[in-house]
Amino acid sequence: MTTTQGPESSKTHLTIGRVVEKLKERYPDLSISKIRYLEDEGLLTPERTSGGYRKFSPRDIQRLDVIMRLQTEHFLPLAVIKRKLSDLDMGQVPAELQGAGGIDSLGMPSSDSEQMSLEDVVGATGLSSDTIGELETYGLVKPVKTAQGKVYDSLDVEVLKACKGLSHFGIEPRHLRMYGTFAQRESAFFSQIVLPAMHQAGADEKGKRKMGDVLQDLSRGTQYLHALLLRRAMREDFGDESP
Repeated sequence: MTTTQGPESSKTHLTIGRVVEKLKERYPDLSISKIRYLEDEGLLTPERTSGGYRKFSPRDIQRLDVIMRLQTEHFLPLAVIKRKLSDLDMGQVPAELQGAGGIDSLGMPSSDSEQMSLEDVVGATGLSSDTIGELETYGLVKPVKTAQGKVYDSLDVEVLKACKGLSHFGIEPRHLRMYGTFAQRESAFFSQIVLPAMHQAGADEKGKRKMGDVLQDLSRGTQYLHALLLRRAMREDFGDESP
């Protein structure tokens, strides 16, 4: 369990009551007791204040939204949802969340403004400072240097958690370098598509929203394509035993 610290955390985190208010219209059956039950079952791990109060980050709220969608739209039991959340944490989008409007930015924090020290990140991810430093060397995390030392944003923390999950399979930081390289190349490819249109659309809010939609559609399409190609490659390598 992680303790919430610092002013940035208080700005981006919500209490359990506010979370229910935020999602109640979409999920009328959602309640405080249900969220507590999901936490007891290990599907949610909100941070706690020094006084013991739950504080939900944007990432926690997105995770809860995924849980509720899988329950209400696909009628999956919690045991199955827990496995699908583990897949999502490792970058594998469940079939129920693939396709048009299905994945958007699921599993990704909606805000990167939260900043954590190396000590806090070690506690939040279970990785050693040496391993975190190695992942930084390979470009998978990119902390910012401040007068107080390096600080990591929410996206860095989620990347580190994904790397921690993969480490259980014997995958080391050096094995993950190719994913960072591929992400940079894919982003550069997206810029070739989006930047010319961005100049035409202008820099006003409407233009920015349009470009944001284009980037989201590109990301959604390429993630889905990657999942399909990987599934086919595994079928060729492992036969019908592959997922």
